[in-house]
Amino acid sequence: IRDSRIITQLIGGVRLRLADGATLAIDIGTDLTVSALEAGRVLTVRSGRALLLTPPEAKPYPVRTPQGQVSVNVPAEVQVTLSPAGLEVLVLSGSAELMPAGGGPARTLPRRTLTRITKTTLTTEPVPDENLVQQVLWAKLVGVLVPPADALPPTGPVLNVAPRPGPEREKD
Repeated sequence: IRDSRIITQLIGGVRLRLADGATLAIDIGTDLTVSALEAGRVLTVRSGRALLLTPPEAKPYPVRTPQGQVSVNVPAEVQVTLSPAGLEVLVLSGSAELMPAGGGPARTLPRRTLTRITKTTLTTEPVPDENLVQQVLWAKLVGVLVPPADALPPTGPVLNVAPRPGPEREKD
């Protein structure tokens, strides 16, 4: 975590509310950046897991990953997980659009679906209601931080979250 005035590390992850009312839950070990651009906020996920809840008054959120871009429509609740195995996009409510990095047509991701992108496949399957809660339980257990409105600049990088350096990583 590189900006402690905006976000606080909590056991089990972090949760924050952005200036436009969207909520972002970030799992431990996640490496992501939240940027505020004139067109709106952009999330870039390099590894880990994040859950984004967008209110009706927010703009659609692009979530960039090495495997493609997920455009989260509003209102929606969408979880993005990036691991060595690939990208998983779980749409709990609302919908999203997926544009794979290698090209190809955009794919609409309806609510209650799980889409997986690996090096060789792209699949979408329905998720039964009883499995939805288990998929996002981690996000419901993290605390809430609401920064003051002036803590988030109108443009430019807002927040970088990365795993803490261990013995094998360089320190900041």
